[in-house]
Amino acid sequence: MIVARLVHAGSRTMQRTAHRVPTLLLAGFRPFFLLGAVAAIVVMLRTVLVFSGAAASPAAGPVSWHGHEMLFGFVAATAAGFLLTAVPNWTGTAPVAGLPLALLAALWLAARAGLWGGDPAAWAIAADVAFLPAIALVATWPAWRQWRPRAWLPLGVVLVLGGVNASWHLGAALALPALGDRAVTVATMLIALLIAVIGGRITPAFTRNRMLAAGAGPPPRAGDARDGAALAASVLAVLAALAWPAATAPAAGAAALLHGLRLWGWRGGWTLRDPLLFVLHLGYAWLAAGYALHALAPFVGGGGAWGLHGLLAGRRHDDAGRDGPRHARPHRPPAACGRGALGRVRRGPAGRAGSPGRPLGGDHGVDARRHPLVRRVRVVPAALRPDAAAPARGVSGGRAPRGG
Repeated sequence: MIVARLVHAGSRTMQRTAHRVPTLLLAGFRPFFLLGAVAAIVVMLRTVLVFSGAAASPAAGPVSWHGHEMLFGFVAATAAGFLLTAVPNWTGTAPVAGLPLALLAALWLAARAGLWGGDPAAWAIAADVAFLPAIALVATWPAWRQWRPRAWLPLGVVLVLGGVNASWHLGAALALPALGDRAVTVATMLIALLIAVIGGRITPAFTRNRMLAAGAGPPPRAGDARDGAALAASVLAVLAALAWPAATAPAAGAAALLHGLRLWGWRGGWTLRDPLLFVLHLGYAWLAAGYALHALAPFVGGGGAWGLHGLLAGRRHDDAGRDGPRHARPHRPPAACGRGALGRVRRGPAGRAGSPGRPLGGDHGVDARRHPLVRRVRVVPAALRPDAAAPARGVSGGRAPRGG
């Protein structure tokens, strides 16, 4: 708590002299979304080079290192950018900026550099294990002070991920590869559960608001037993990966079926006219497909690594393109936005919707500049643009997110 208070005190001091703060350090999404995008590319390139014999293998082995860096490097950086930008908005407090934000980014960079080569030094392991708890404490300190229990969900999830990360390092230190493999599987299942919780709330909600604005009907179905059953199956998959690995595949199979049933009735076909909205349905459909791939992995040669890839690969792309800009600019709730998926919008920091502006290629057209590949390339200049500094409203319209 002392660290959290010091960081926020430093953040307030830096904001009083905001004209001297580098643009890259004005908000949490700026450095961490950029670092996450770069990390994903670098990790994948190095993995290819290792398997082709053109680069030396990391100490933990190429497969285990790849899984760790994609989850606790790329995903952790993205989660940090999300929390440091969204939680201050939920609580109405000033975001971490300036020197404190630079120190958090330096902690992440130190961990990545220390884990790059041979056996990592103790300082590198300590930096990597400390990063997620530090982000959780700093980002959610205002929620603790204002006694907002609903905003504590990110704290719990990130702390659990931090514990899983520590278990991966323990497996590497004790030469227990099975422990490292289990840590990667548990982290993947936990992230999939988060996607199910958040995606299961915003996808039908945004669709309902858009249909009401357009005078179309009937709206997406109301919440029912399918929602609870699907989330229960995802929780079961996490617990199975943690305590009974042999049961993970059957649990994933049940989750695939139940998430597919959950998606049914959300009027995904109606959103075909609106690409920004349709991608939410497509991403959630991939979550169900990813669970199915993981369930089939034991029956297919090559082990379960591709099953884990299938569970998150499609969703990582959708979430990175969807969440970043929404938390980078203020915007009106979907019901008030007029025409288009989220209304008439102008491009946000990563090329997605952010605030009222011009339509995307007409009422329902697709702007080529919003192609996924173009969005990725635009991450760097957008992170350095001063006009994208304001923290945005979260999916709950400025309130702390609710579970389930």
